[in-house]
Amino acid sequence: MAEPPYELIYWHVIPGRGEHIRLCFVEAGVSYSDTAFLEGGMVTLQGYISDQNTGDETNPPPFAPPILKHGDLVISQTSNILMYLGPKLGLAGTQPSDIWKINALALTALDGLSNEVHNCHHPIAIDLYYEEQKEESLRRSKDWVKNRLPKFLGYFERVLAGKASGAGPWLYGGTLTWADLVLFQTLDGTSYAFSKAMAAAKQSGKYDRVFQLYEAVKARPRIAEYLASERRQKFSEYGVYRHYEELDVVSDEYLPGSNNSIGSLLESVGFSIKGADISCKFIFESTAGPRDSPVESVVERPGEVPVEGLDDPLDAELGDELGKNPVNNREIVRLFTRVELVWYYCLQRSAYNYRKG
Repeated sequence: MAEPPYELIYWHVIPGRGEHIRLCFVEAGVSYSDTAFLEGGMVTLQGYISDQNTGDETNPPPFAPPILKHGDLVISQTSNILMYLGPKLGLAGTQPSDIWKINALALTALDGLSNEVHNCHHPIAIDLYYEEQKEESLRRSKDWVKNRLPKFLGYFERVLAGKASGAGPWLYGGTLTWADLVLFQTLDGTSYAFSKAMAAAKQSGKYDRVFQLYEAVKARPRIAEYLASERRQKFSEYGVYRHYEELDVVSDEYLPGSNNSIGSLLESVGFSIKGADISCKFIFESTAGPRDSPVESVVERPGEVPVEGLDDPLDAELGDELGKNPVNNREIVRLFTRVELVWYYCLQRSAYNYRKG
């Protein structure tokens, strides 16, 4: 008996959660229909989620898409559909019990790098527009980038370093599974929403295995062809992953030698890095005021990538050098190195001749 066709019922325009299912079909080389690309597809979708739909003899009505119809079977919920498709499409490991472990990995990615990312731009209510919760969104995004993003990236780095991962770049058993495709898609979406934070995470070197998995999935022949095609819908200001410039923050967790205040401190003075050329804004405060008093002066000096580290934030030798170029005539100033601006300490060696004691 021939296998019945797979029918994906999902929204048009946005990749959304339906993209996880599409990637499984693409990788397996299995044909499927998709209401996102069918004439009348949205009418079909609305019929499934209508208040008037009570289901049939064997299928309760689905709450929301994605929905999969396979013969007489109608199921919903992303992770549920993936666990159904995994064994059928050869994406479920090698042992029957592998599906539970693979599902756990996929659920973790969906929790942390999909649902939580969505909640960054809608932290108060789903039915409110983003513009009605912008202040809360910024606060949520800063906290998420600082605390949650490294937590989830760090978890998957540990998974990939563990023995259960097996050989190669995959999460479990040394073979590609639906969890790898889910992680790829969540990383891709998170990179769209938080491009600066993800670039900083990649450059930090802390999550090399995670980003190697991302590139490995991206290079799969069928996946690569799909990603380059018009079938791959673009991210936008709709759906799970949205990019708002004001939310695209960077955590100082990725800045070597930094502490919790450095990110906002650098941002407040417009610090910028362009390749290997660094423009520094040296931040000074009065020696007479407390350490948390307002910054009195900002002096801009070009420089090179610094020597590594300062043992003493208020190094006397450096103070002498800065004293030769005072910011004002009233008082010598102190550099804000108390927050360990080591990575961005751009003293021009030839001008200041600074070296660690």
